[in-house]
Amino acid sequence: MIEYAWEGILDVLPSNPSIQVLSGSQKVRLLTRQEWDEGVEAGYYYKPGEDRLLIANYFFPADHKQFFGGDIPWDSPVLEWESLAISHDSAPMKLNARLDEVWQATAEISADDWTLYRLAAEGIPAGSYTLFLKSTGAYSTADKKIQKQFFIRNFRARNKASIQVRIPDRMPEPTLSYHPLDVIQALMKEPPLPLPEEVWSPWSHYDESPLLVRPLEVNNLVRTCLFLPTPSRWSVAIEPVELSDLVFYPMIRDPVVIGKWGKGHLSVKLLLDESETVLWEGDLDFNDPKTQPVWGDGIRVPLPLQPGQRGRILFSTTPAQGEENQVCPFFLGEPVLVHRNLPGGGGRKQPDVILISIDTLRADAVSLIGGGDTTPFLDHYFGERGVVFTEAEAPSSWTLPSHASLFLSQYVSRHGVRMHYDMISPDTQGLAELFSDHGYETAAFVDREFLNYRFGFSQGFKRYDQEAGHFASILPRCMDWLNRRNRNIPLFLFLHTYDVHDPYTPPEPYRQRYIKEGMFPSTDKLIHPEQQFFPLLGCNIGKLTLPDSDTPYMKGLYLAEVAYMDDLLKDFIEKAESQRLFHDPVVVLLSDHGEAFREHSTWLHGYSLYEEEVRIPILFRFPGDLHAGKKLAGRTTLLDIAPTLFDYLGWQSPLEWQGLSLYPIIQGQERLPEDRELYSEVTQNSRHLFSLHRHKKKWIDTRDDMVWDASGEIKRKVELYNLADDPGEKKNLASQVESATSELDKTSRVLSDMAGDGKGKGSAPAANLDAETIERLQKIGYMHGN
Repeated sequence: MIEYAWEGILDVLPSNPSIQVLSGSQKVRLLTRQEWDEGVEAGYYYKPGEDRLLIANYFFPADHKQFFGGDIPWDSPVLEWESLAISHDSAPMKLNARLDEVWQATAEISADDWTLYRLAAEGIPAGSYTLFLKSTGAYSTADKKIQKQFFIRNFRARNKASIQVRIPDRMPEPTLSYHPLDVIQALMKEPPLPLPEEVWSPWSHYDESPLLVRPLEVNNLVRTCLFLPTPSRWSVAIEPVELSDLVFYPMIRDPVVIGKWGKGHLSVKLLLDESETVLWEGDLDFNDPKTQPVWGDGIRVPLPLQPGQRGRILFSTTPAQGEENQVCPFFLGEPVLVHRNLPGGGGRKQPDVILISIDTLRADAVSLIGGGDTTPFLDHYFGERGVVFTEAEAPSSWTLPSHASLFLSQYVSRHGVRMHYDMISPDTQGLAELFSDHGYETAAFVDREFLNYRFGFSQGFKRYDQEAGHFASILPRCMDWLNRRNRNIPLFLFLHTYDVHDPYTPPEPYRQRYIKEGMFPSTDKLIHPEQQFFPLLGCNIGKLTLPDSDTPYMKGLYLAEVAYMDDLLKDFIEKAESQRLFHDPVVVLLSDHGEAFREHSTWLHGYSLYEEEVRIPILFRFPGDLHAGKKLAGRTTLLDIAPTLFDYLGWQSPLEWQGLSLYPIIQGQERLPEDRELYSEVTQNSRHLFSLHRHKKKWIDTRDDMVWDASGEIKRKVELYNLADDPGEKKNLASQVESATSELDKTSRVLSDMAGDGKGKGSAPAANLDAETIERLQKIGYMHGN
């Protein structure tokens, strides 16, 4: 007998490693530890590796150092993490990792996409260590004006897996195959990584792995795609309920150079009984400008099936001529069946649904709620022709968690999307997916940043345009697409803009309307968009003071942006209505959070849960101006929008939704429950805030995990306000009401229970951000490492 041994990091899929040891063509049997120790012949023993997370996410701005604590329970660990660099030159940055004073090593960070790095801490014994991380070379120029940065995530210690094989000496040397953590990366290796036979065609397992159904962004347009590396085949059973066409969206990328195009061959066939019909076949070369539009417009072919007739669609990809040995990344944008355009148009029954999110729009900036003249169009379209909820509340005071709550109808503790890196779990079913299941065409035109598809918002959208550019750019692109779409299919359309988000840069004549003569900022930094954020941040963290005169100036800029947005939306909706691009739609306008102008000493948003940051507009306009002119008080939340739409459309809301349908209240059949409790939450690194609203009373709990009081407890601030008498939250009643703290303790337990009931115990997976997204987020005040 001969024994073989291997030890190292094995990147297997934990849920399905599919490890096989072969001697020639013969499989070697897996042994237990006891069988191996007893000397059983012709077998192998596999000891999987383990890992321990030390740092979930961290940002390294410029030359920077930080330390972390952690236990490493095994000898000679391998430190592993992913990094993404934001760099404007070719010189790499360096990350030095040190465990106490016993070991250190350095890695060069240069890749502008998330890349895996490893450092082996050989000879280091198990124990508790302080991990010191230091970045160097993070400036592009000697004067330190041009900064380079990088991010790390999933920094963990791993111990090595081991495989021991015992076979007769006459048998061939053993070989190993397994199901890798990233099948796509394994396929693209040269030579390809050896995989078990049943996994070598991963497209047949696409339902089992999110790696093979993934969003793809090309020219700022995102589609959910099936990954079909050449050569491969995939088929799906169909049974159309009406005469239909098949639409699909192919895309081929270069297998080596990220961002370049590729070429290949695609065949689409209809399999019916024993026959097959070619629906479409041809070469696709995306280096040819004539081919590239198919990603946006798709390829549409008639489907020769009668309603109720069953068949299968077979997609086959093969390499381009002359590249037969090259595995090429071929993506197939989610194929759909659409109602065939026939004279007379067909009989659609459901109305279009338009959901409009104006990021950072506080309720009182809408003139039909707060007075003034900022939004004459919204006042008419929703105030006179629709329904206005004047006391709506956001579930958080910043973009990402609030929009997750909008699409999932769940509180932040339930869906777990809290921090800048969190994303909506692909296991959840969002609003767009549900509309798609009900036969709607789904499309979104968003202002990118925290609505980037990498945060999970593209789930369920057949078209997800994230080219951004605010409404001045977004709405014309949407209008162009609306003119080209098949209007026989009901539409679910989501529009989003950062038009009123900082930096505040309104164009003329709007700026002149709100910045009166004699109004000047105290510092030129408030004038320049790229610098405006920093003095406001300095005030929020106590490092800078701005005079009171800056408040009306900054709020004037903000209101001018609101007025500009109102006019842009007016032009878009009136033009769409005049061209009959919508089918008498349900239109909902909302915001994800408000904006502070020092009502409680802070600027911007995401710093508190006071009314200026969480009170938002929720406005409905129903087909035929149904329920027109209603203005309803009573506390509502973004979570209520999805159930309200489903109730109006006659659909059953999912059990996991936490919102309430407002439609019975709109109809006048019911009142909002007086004892209803609403929650808002925001997390800023070590600071955690949550609020409870009930009976016109509002409790706020603020805790900081890094600050302790004299007794050694985490420092905590408890607030209670009676909004009926004190809408500005100026008089904290907590010290006068004995039950204030106990109410918040109960709320804390409720939110903890929500987190425990949600998928992943209230945690969300980390978003896979690219360098461009991170830079754009920094431009609007996020991710500066503070």
